[in-house]
Amino acid sequence: MSSSALPPLGNLPSWSRVSTLDRSRYPKPFLRDRLQTLPPSGNTDRLPDGGQGSKMDIQLLNNLPLSDQQRIFYYNKSIKFLQQQQADTLQKLHEEINQLKVENKDLQFKFVMNKNSSDFSPSHTQGK
Repeated sequence: MSSSALPPLGNLPSWSRVSTLDRSRYPKPFLRDRLQTLPPSGNTDRLPDGGQGSKMDIQLLNNLPLSDQQRIFYYNKSIKFLQQQQADTLQKLHEEINQLKVENKDLQFKFVMNKNSSDFSPSHTQGK
């Protein structure tokens, strides 16, 4: 290789050398090190419906009249019942869809087989 194949030095890019390491940029910390961690929640108090709540929620609930507490308990219980019913219905619908898919596949197979057999039967009778 001759020196004429190399570009002139004036056309080469130049980078300034870093004399000191910028500690705020290098090394970059991991994302988990930059995120704030939340303190662990030690609240294990339960609401009347069996759900978890903070101490403030329970204090507010205890300050309510008994009729309001019973109403909240009833509403929470009704919501849980409706959620369970919805989940059961959804599961049964998925099962029915799968059953209908299998039935549809069987009917399509029978249709194709009947169509093919009907196509062959007239041709066999015409040849005789």
